[in-house]
Amino acid sequence: MNKTRKLTLTSLIIAITTISSHLIFIPVGFAKIFPIQHFANVLLSVLLGPWYALAGALIVSTLRNLLGTGSIDGDHWLTKVTGTGCMTTSLIASFTGTTADYFSASIAGMSVMSLAGERAKKSMSEEDGIGHFKAQLMDEIFHMNEEVWGKEVSIIET
Repeated sequence: MNKTRKLTLTSLIIAITTISSHLIFIPVGFAKIFPIQHFANVLLSVLLGPWYALAGALIVSTLRNLLGTGSIDGDHWLTKVTGTGCMTTSLIASFTGTTADYFSASIAGMSVMSLAGERAKKSMSEEDGIGHFKAQLMDEIFHMNEEVWGKEVSIIET
C-alpha cells in the first residue's frame, strides 16, 4: 500500500472515530471510555503499523478534547497529554502483532508507555511544562529499544 492510500485510510478511520465519540462512549466516573477509539487503534496498528496508529490516536484524542467530547483523567503527568491512553492501546496492538501471547504483549505495551513516561519526567527541569513533557514522551517512545526496556523494566514471574 502506498503512502497516499495509507494516509487516506488513516484519515477515514480518524473521521469515523471522531464522529462516533459523540455517540458511543461509556461513562465511568469522570472518565469516558471510547470503545470505537480502541478498536480503531488496533485496526490502524494491524493494517498500517504502529506509527500510523500512534498518529491516529493522538489526532482523534486532540479532536475529541477540542470538540468537548474528551475524557478527564486523574493521573498527574501522562493524562495531561492528550491521547496517552490511545497511544498505549496502539503500542499494545503493535506488540500483539508479533506474538500469540496476548497477555505478554499487553504487559509489554503498557510497560513501554510507563517507562517512556518515567524517562520523560526524569529529563525535565522544574521550569519545564507539559509541552516539554509531551515532546520528551514522544522521543522516549521513538528511542525505546530492547536494550533500554530490558535494563529498566523488572519482570517478576510467579
